[in-house]
Amino acid sequence: MTILKEKYGITSLSLFGSTARGEQTEQSDIDLFVDTQTPNPFLLQDAKEFLEKETGTSVDIIRNHQNLNPRLKKRILKDGIFIF
Repeated sequence: MTILKEKYGITSLSLFGSTARGEQTEQSDIDLFVDTQTPNPFLLQDAKEFLEKETGTSVDIIRNHQNLNPRLKKRILKDGIFIF
């Protein structure tokens, strides 16, 4: 997890979606909700590619921001498993 903090500037990370609920299938991706030091889409893309390589699974990253759909954020927070 240190690499996600230091290299990619991720300050908090939560797992949500089917994997967090224990409902994943072979086709499921990994859904992550993050806060970052700076809103750099290139760093998030690099983090996504790093995690996909490490896990062998498709990864979706959603960054927390003020314009995030409130219903989506509520669902993420309800299902989410805080990692750091």
